Formats: sequence, structure tokens, C-alpha cells
Amino acid sequence: MNTKHRCLTVLLAAASMCLGSGAQESNQISYTARRKPLISSTNNYGPITVKPSGNRQVIVKYRSNAKSVIFENEHHGNRIMPRTNSDTAGTNLAEYIVLAPSDSVLTVWAAGEVRIEGFVGDAVLETGGSPIVVNGFTNAHVHVRTVAGPVTVSAVHNSHVYLQAVSGDITYSGFRIRSLKRVR
Repeated sequence: MNTKHRCLTVLLAAASMCLGSGAQESNQISYTARRKPLISSTNNYGPITVKPSGNRQVIVKYRSNAKSVIFENEHHGNRIMPRTNSDTAGTNLAEYIVLAPSDSVLTVWAAGEVRIEGFVGDAVLETGGSPIVVNGFTNAHVHVRTVAGPVTVSAVHNSHVYLQAVSGDITYSGFRIRSLKRVR
């Protein structure tokens, strides 16, 4: 096989792999955090899920469904800031899954669903019109804000919970809390 033919074969194989995989791209980065890291996640193009990592690691998994999405994952000391940018509009273009120490202080804004569970730290969670699901917080301050998305809060113990929605269903069950503020 000559060199020209070999190059053409390699190019065709690479092109078929790209076509077969579509525009999906998955990546992962990790950081070691000290006590009470601040995780500030913003995804203007899809959902964010946050779960405890079980150790001091912060693991950010991200997936793109569009080539136009750019992931910017910044790390400054104990502050970790994953966020997306794109010149294309849409609510299903990118997804974040963040695994963080359970004592993390969380700020999450997403155009898609926000799902968070199993933390003892404080959290501010916001969406425009997508669902927010909060499960398993202890000794925390949890602020949930949405314009029109449904909110579900469960298994929150010994915590301050503030729920704010212009419209959308708010469901809370199975927990004792110090205070609950529902604003419409």
C-alpha cells in the first residue's frame, strides 16, 4: 500500500468515526477541594445535576450535544466555576453532572432541570422555567427560585428552606425544617 493510499484510508476512517459519533462530546475534570468549597455552576443550555462525591474531590462531568457549546471550567483556590457558552440558543445543548464534597456551598443556575441531593452545605438554586428537585439536605440554608418551573423538595432536615416561584407547582414532603417561606 503506498503512502497516498494509506493517508486516504486514515482520513476516511477518522471521518467515519466523527460521523458515527454525531455532535456529542463528553469530558470530565476533577479538583481536590478543601473544606466547604464554593461550587458555582451555570448552564444556559441544559440541565445540571449535583451529587456528593463521598470525598474531597470535585468531579465535573460535561456533555455537549452541539459543536457550538464551549465549556469554561475555572478553578481559583477553593472556588470552582463550571459554565457554558454558545452562540446557538437551546435548552438541551449541554449537560453538567457535578460530584462535590457534601459540605460544599452551591450556587446553581440552569436553563434545564436542576437536580441536587445529599448535601449538608448551603445552596442557591435557580431556573427560568425548568424543574428543580431538592432531596436530602441537612443543617443547610436552601434558596430555590424559579419563574415558572415545578419545584419538589423532600428529605430536608433541620434546615432553612426558601421557595420562590412566580408560577409553577411547589411540592414539599417528608421533612422537618426550621422555616419555610413560599413566595409567589
